[in-house]
Amino acid sequence: MIETLTLWGGYCVLALAYLLMFVGILGTVVPVIPGVALVFLAAWFIAWFDAYAYITPNVVIFFGALAALAFIIDYVGQIFGAKRAGASAAGLTGTLVGTIVGLFFGLVGIFVFPVIGAFLGELYAKRGLREAGQISLQTSIAMIVVMVAKLAIAASMTGYVFWARFFAL
Repeated sequence: MIETLTLWGGYCVLALAYLLMFVGILGTVVPVIPGVALVFLAAWFIAWFDAYAYITPNVVIFFGALAALAFIIDYVGQIFGAKRAGASAAGLTGTLVGTIVGLFFGLVGIFVFPVIGAFLGELYAKRGLREAGQISLQTSIAMIVVMVAKLAIAASMTGYVFWARFFAL
């Protein structure tokens, strides 16, 4: 009886780790959730739980490097994209405020409100309608490119964990 409870407890713990990994993948799209970091922590926990039998410590270290790379891409990519587009400080602030407001309007709000915020910020900075529109569009494209890069990193980490845990010999 105790062995059965221990076995089921282990399965529940692993299920929670996989749930954390799923939340991490969602977090690559939702700006507030640290997506790739959660995927990394879940992968590390799964590796530790299995005594590194399926996922080696070297893979965990590599995943940590990928998570750090995703953090750098997230931070530098959006700023670089906005600056390359010629965004002003008001445009960057508008993007940030739009992102925060967009969180309250679901997935559509997360994509639409940062663009609106950048547009309004550029109008506040005395830019013309056309220039503000171009800057907000380019800023949103940079945001999407960064999001796709983070999603690719998180998906590759998740795919490897599932492959190593369930399909590798």
